[in-house]
Amino acid sequence: MKKTARLVILFLCWGTLPAEGVVPSALAVAAEPAAIDYTTQIAPVFAKYCNGCHNANDAEGELVLDGYAAVLKGGAEGAVVVPGNVAESRLIALVTADDDTRMPPEDNEPPTAEEIDLLRRWVESGAAGPVGDAPSPSLPPLPDVRPRDVRPQPIASLAFSTTGEAIAAGQFGEVRIVSAANRATLRELDGSSGNVTSLEFADAGRLLVAGGGEPGLFGEVVVWNTADWSELRRFRGHRDNVYAARVSPDGKLLATAGYGHDVIIWDFASGEQLRTLSGHSGAVFDLAFHPNGRMLVSASADRTAKLWDVQTGERLDTFGQALKELYALALTPDGSTLVTGGVDNRIRVYRISETGGEGTNPLLISRFAHEGAIVRLVYSADGKSLASSAEDRTIKIWDTAEMKERQLLEVQSDVAPALTFSPDGKQLAVGRLDGSLVVYNSESGAQVPPAQPELAGVWPRGIAPGATARFRLRGKNLVDVTGVELSSDRLTARILETADDNSAAAADALTIEVTAADDLPLGEHDLGIVAAGGASNKLKLYADDLPQIREHEPNDQEADVIAATDDATPLPSGVWGQLLSRGDVDHYAFTARAGETVVFDLAARSIGSKADCVLTVVDEQGRLVASQNDFDGGQDPLLAFEAPADGRYAVRVSELFFNGSADHYYRLSMGRLPLVTACFPLSVPANSTSSVRLVGYNLPAGASVDVPAGERGSVSLDIDRARYRVRRELSVKIGPGPETVEAEPNDTADTATEITAPATAGGRIDALAGADGDVDLYRCKFKAGERWLIETEAAQLGSPVDTKIDVLDGAGQPVPRLLLQATRDSYLTFRSIDSTTTDARVGNWEEMELNEYMYMGGEVCRLFLRPRGPDSGFQFYNVGGQRRCYFDTSATAHAVDEPFYIVSAYPPGTQLVPSGLPVFTVNYS
Repeated sequence: MKKTARLVILFLCWGTLPAEGVVPSALAVAAEPAAIDYTTQIAPVFAKYCNGCHNANDAEGELVLDGYAAVLKGGAEGAVVVPGNVAESRLIALVTADDDTRMPPEDNEPPTAEEIDLLRRWVESGAAGPVGDAPSPSLPPLPDVRPRDVRPQPIASLAFSTTGEAIAAGQFGEVRIVSAANRATLRELDGSSGNVTSLEFADAGRLLVAGGGEPGLFGEVVVWNTADWSELRRFRGHRDNVYAARVSPDGKLLATAGYGHDVIIWDFASGEQLRTLSGHSGAVFDLAFHPNGRMLVSASADRTAKLWDVQTGERLDTFGQALKELYALALTPDGSTLVTGGVDNRIRVYRISETGGEGTNPLLISRFAHEGAIVRLVYSADGKSLASSAEDRTIKIWDTAEMKERQLLEVQSDVAPALTFSPDGKQLAVGRLDGSLVVYNSESGAQVPPAQPELAGVWPRGIAPGATARFRLRGKNLVDVTGVELSSDRLTARILETADDNSAAAADALTIEVTAADDLPLGEHDLGIVAAGGASNKLKLYADDLPQIREHEPNDQEADVIAATDDATPLPSGVWGQLLSRGDVDHYAFTARAGETVVFDLAARSIGSKADCVLTVVDEQGRLVASQNDFDGGQDPLLAFEAPADGRYAVRVSELFFNGSADHYYRLSMGRLPLVTACFPLSVPANSTSSVRLVGYNLPAGASVDVPAGERGSVSLDIDRARYRVRRELSVKIGPGPETVEAEPNDTADTATEITAPATAGGRIDALAGADGDVDLYRCKFKAGERWLIETEAAQLGSPVDTKIDVLDGAGQPVPRLLLQATRDSYLTFRSIDSTTTDARVGNWEEMELNEYMYMGGEVCRLFLRPRGPDSGFQFYNVGGQRRCYFDTSATAHAVDEPFYIVSAYPPGTQLVPSGLPVFTVNYS
């Protein structure tokens, strides 16, 4: 039946062949069984059932099954595998036995029938070994048991970089490079096996040596290049964990030790094993090279420390005073002193001779140091401080001169098996089993908090409601950022990336993505970050309803920008730009129609920039058609450009003093923008609602806003920001009495606006009044002998007008205030003076007296202090560093040789006796 069935199947398959009758090889020739792979199929069976008792460190029956060569070698009773002969292979007999010789023993899980069949077929096929490089030893399959909550990996080792900027922290399967300033992770070095229990920077900090391994399988040392954090080489030779890996002072040798009892000396460059130092009968927990490079010290669980000759492998001395296991040792930088510590809670201090010969290294001090086993000892670079940590969660810093305790640090949150001093010895880094890393001041014992992050800039700085944009932050300590703080709940942010490279010096950049809600309020919003060192300072983001775009370099040449017809800046737009270098200029092309007004509103100083910007508009021929570098006395320019003809233009942004840097940024709002720059009038009556006219560009006719006023003070204008743009908040003053608005024309005495004092009047100086300029006259009646105060407010309320007051009589003539008769003449010598100078060198100064009035081309000053030497002048009375003027005169600039006069004041109408010197009339002005 079996043959018949097989023939039927073959027949059926044949019936499915193509018409050409080509027979597939899979049917024509019986398939050969796949070869059994030792690495992936056989070794895992040994690891699962056999290697627990048959390994290099615990070879029961002298049989080792954790490597192919050892499997073929067999044990005390001979070979266990005879390739190609199942009957002669004891391995198969032992796993299939049904008596007490069966392996694994009856209290262990036996191999499955499939696994036994696999072993039988492997032997029968010739027991082939691994192909290619020998595989790494591996743990047997283990259940995947994960903790319910994520916890930090314990820190088993630490090392300060030679610059002191970074700390290497050894954990399970990785080394973290941590910023010493802010404790933020700069780099994670994966690829280490097991727990990294030893770290050391070598070759002047260019290399990082990390020791670890898999318990019961192998120990390894990984060497990293700190320039790019690439792996340079990997050492394996121990059959168990490496607990200590040290590079000789000349960088030629590497010493390693671990759970095995031996110390291995390697050629550090080639990776060749040079010699093995045997003599300990327990695990070796710590190593230290002597500064001369010829001697090595080891500390072991056999309760001894040993001193070795590295070149010959000879044991020079044994320090056997410890009562229990030794976990730690340290040599002073000069090699003269050795300290050891371990389970007996004591620190022992030895003097090491130059030769290290037996009997020449006496015990100097044995001091009870901790109530728990000492797990780590480390010297500072100058050898003046020693730090010790213990299982009782205490850390002490000792003064090595007298071996006295200097600092007892706070009780630790867990045992601290990792200690390292900074290169200058001022800080001590501590790594704990709970995964925490802290830094202490080694002198005071106080914790050194992580450095606070500092934001220096953000680019760009604007976002539109409903938009998502990326921002580049720059500053200091911008690593391990955990969150972004925004002052508005209508803004959300996420962190995209940190510094481009992960060096301590590059922890200065961060990219975030910010999303703005559709109803985000316009204006300023605070931005900050939270990192390991806490919360940063705040910077400003600016919400604007214009599309926010960035400049695109190169844009220095106006002709190229104008000629690029497909690259005009869309209007309206909010353009963010930077003048990064000295002389940098930016051009933005735009199109305009004849007669329309395009507003260019630039913000720089007002948003914290260092730039003093100038706006210039040029036409297609490169001709300058408009320019502005300020507005209303402010620091940032506003240019309202009325196009003379249809065409393409370019607006240029430049720096007034040709400076440039990343802090020379600006925002240029450009377009046919309805911009409010002022209001009129500047004051309103109290306890009433007044209509205030809006002044600016591209405003609709009659644009105004109602202003409800209280009793006194000022009130801000509630301008609809959805309709109008404003450069600053506008406000009007609440007048104490009746409010009058000028009625043009009022340029002459006959057309003066009537007011009744006391009163407040609002007026405008019209720039289109004519060549003589606009003047406003107000008529009011006064009685003889009354004293009245007349005051203007303009700049205080945001107006650009620099006002002057003249009091005229009914006929429009100036009203005299007093007469000034010159009594002595003089002149300005040596140098000219401006309106602020507080002294002057004058001729005939010997004839002058203190407190006399001096008339200087319209201003009157008073003499305060005589010249005090040949290089000094006459001092005037001054206020706030500026000379004081009398009789309501104003200070002006004066040129050399301009005539000055000492004068006496008289009431108007006084009959003065001519003196040959002039008489000046000072009016109420």
